[in-house]
Amino acid sequence: MATQLDEHVEDLAFTGERFMPEVAGQIAFEHLHRYHFAARFCTGKQVVDVACGEGYGSQILSGVADSVTGIDISAEAVAHAAGRYGSDRLRFVEASAALLPLEDDSVDVVVSFETIEHHDQHEEMLSEIRRVLRPGGLLVLSSPNKQYYSIDPGYSNPYHVKELFREELLALAGRYFGKVQVYSQRVVHGSLLVAEGKSAFSSILGTGPDTSETETGLNRPLYDLILASDAGLPEAQSSFYEMKVHGLDAATFYGVHLPERVSDGDRQVAALQARIDNFSNDELLRQLSIQHVALQNVGEQVKQLEGLLASSQQTLLTQFAGEGALRDELARLVAQHNQDREEVQRLQLAVTEQRLIGDQREREVQLLKESRSWRYTGWLRRITGSARRHL
Repeated sequence: MATQLDEHVEDLAFTGERFMPEVAGQIAFEHLHRYHFAARFCTGKQVVDVACGEGYGSQILSGVADSVTGIDISAEAVAHAAGRYGSDRLRFVEASAALLPLEDDSVDVVVSFETIEHHDQHEEMLSEIRRVLRPGGLLVLSSPNKQYYSIDPGYSNPYHVKELFREELLALAGRYFGKVQVYSQRVVHGSLLVAEGKSAFSSILGTGPDTSETETGLNRPLYDLILASDAGLPEAQSSFYEMKVHGLDAATFYGVHLPERVSDGDRQVAALQARIDNFSNDELLRQLSIQHVALQNVGEQVKQLEGLLASSQQTLLTQFAGEGALRDELARLVAQHNQDREEVQRLQLAVTEQRLIGDQREREVQLLKESRSWRYTGWLRRITGSARRHL
């Protein structure tokens, strides 16, 4: 059972690198999984947790181990862990991972998660672990894979001093231990098809901050899938399917950048909560009063803007009305112009018609004068003209 936090124990500040059990999200899956996985090897054993940090992992191991010693280089972390989790089976000691304050061949299991990348004394650390382990003892150690943690995503963790490629980690462990088994870990998002029977792997279900249940096969499967045949069946194999998330491969999305963003969000929330906690009721009322006055001022400004808007709308309506009258007058002038143009065209047509009639008559008179009858009747016209003059 977890030890409750004593009211006099100071909480550690969450820096984003040292995991705290109060922090949720992908980072919790990574850290808690490691400790619950290691716990299966610690039943009835003498265990050391190197770089125990806040102490939550040592507490998990102490649930099954005979005794656990948590070691950390931070005096602040050791004081916190001792005050929060210390018990007859769990103690905490301030020391370096490269110089363990333990006797030779004195422990059965050494656990150290996400420690080795924070310093460059790798040989010294492995040498010390080899020294304190009894013959046949077990080391459970994790380290970020430099290729996929840093190089591929182009990420640089400011807390890391010297990261290792997998080949470098295996070579380092191989210099101190005869047998090395490697596991791969990352937070995933996908579908699992888990074989049952001898091929099944175990599932760990976290039931609390420091408790878990282990089952063979997949915990609480929603679907069953079978292979059936009258002949022999293919060898059973588990399968995992995943796909890109928001355009990124799952390793990049969940493995590095999302935990960092979650940590940043948690820090911001904690800072805002601290600011809220520091406000007294009187201060809150004062702040609310200030905000109320500010809202009233905004309301007055809104009313003024509404008045200006109404005035502008009326001005526009007046302008539109004036423009309407102008448009009507312009239409009337255009119509009058068209009518006058039609009248001019009509008069021009009439003048042309009269000119044509006059020209026709002149031609007819000329033809008459040129005719024989006009010449033969000339004496008659002269007599007639003379008679008109004497009358």
